[in-house]
Amino acid sequence: MDILATARQVWQNYFKTGASSYMVASLNLKEWPVADESDVLFQEIEDDLRQEQTNKLWTDYGKYIVGAALALVIGVAGFQGWKNYDLEKRQVAGETFASVWPEQSAPITKSQKMKTSTLTIRIWLSL
Repeated sequence: MDILATARQVWQNYFKTGASSYMVASLNLKEWPVADESDVLFQEIEDDLRQEQTNKLWTDYGKYIVGAALALVIGVAGFQGWKNYDLEKRQVAGETFASVWPEQSAPITKSQKMKTSTLTIRIWLSL
């Protein structure tokens, strides 16, 4: 009798009798397959083959994996550095523009308009 038939029989009898004690009593442990020495040997062989395949994969492609991870880290660090540099550059340009911009209460003269527009063009071209 195989495991599936035994399990089916236990399941059906459990619902017929409604008693869980039958389930424990009806299991015949002699019929259940037990791992013997050949199963353990095959399992060890499969584990060794899997480990050898993993080692071969690492020796073949390990350099590329490390290189890709390193490139990713350097790329992210470079991008963050560039964002920080660009933000600082824009802040300086904004402060320069704000320092030249005339106060709202005073009337704007023609020379101030010219100075502001020239500065605006220079700041825009520097970005």
